[in-house]
Amino acid sequence: LSVRDGIRISEAFTPLMLLASEQDAPPIEQDDAFIAGLRQHLPRFAPGERPVREPAHVIALHGEPEHLADLLDHLDATVPVTDVEIHKRYSWRQMNAYVRTGYMERFRQMFERFPFIETVELKEPTTFLAHASRMHVVRDALASWMTQQGIVFTDPQVPLVANHRDALLQTAAEVRDAVLAMTDRPMNSEATVARIRAIDADMVLELGPGGKSLELLVANGAETPSAPWTGTADDAGLFDAIDLSGRLRGTLRDLLTTGATPGPVEFALLRTAFRTAAG
Repeated sequence: LSVRDGIRISEAFTPLMLLASEQDAPPIEQDDAFIAGLRQHLPRFAPGERPVREPAHVIALHGEPEHLADLLDHLDATVPVTDVEIHKRYSWRQMNAYVRTGYMERFRQMFERFPFIETVELKEPTTFLAHASRMHVVRDALASWMTQQGIVFTDPQVPLVANHRDALLQTAAEVRDAVLAMTDRPMNSEATVARIRAIDADMVLELGPGGKSLELLVANGAETPSAPWTGTADDAGLFDAIDLSGRLRGTLRDLLTTGATPGPVEFALLRTAFRTAAG
């Protein structure tokens, strides 16, 4: 996927999600052409048929895995997803849920049965319900819009780690499905980090501001070295350090393979490595 098309998708994603909620945008005659074009990919909703009828609270559920599993079983058996829906498996000790505003009082009472689970409200109630199964209508709309816009995907040059299922993405169709999963598939960040551990990566580099990916690694107990990179002057030495690490490992590998004795070139590289680390 090109960077340009990735940006275009990000610009369309939020308006499509909000157009499908009860908090509708202005009529077409008041919209700009971009919003009007997006609206054409959504069905005409009858009164009361929109997938989001009122704002939802965003609640983090913290607890031991067995307690969270018991809660999940209870929700699956007794509570419709339109009232409470798990939209993110953040870590082995945290899941995030959307809770309909009108259901919040009953939701609080539910935890008399689950005293070992802590609830934390993460943000103000919202109608922007990404990763919720009820938003499948937006998935269809986004897929239709991408096709109309001629946005195409190609097989990745290296496998991508999925964030909606435990898998490596290796085909164009799988990457496209992963993009569409932002609408209606829960995030499975716990599985994502487990997959990163399994491939034994040298490091994880987060591109852009925020640090959210690094927090995710910590929450899931990942030991893979990690760092942020935002492209600022303060980050200028990071790629130099990565390059130096690669040169050092390659040199060690060559010495071990050939049985050669380190010489002036190798010791100069070693001194550079120590100076860089000290800095």
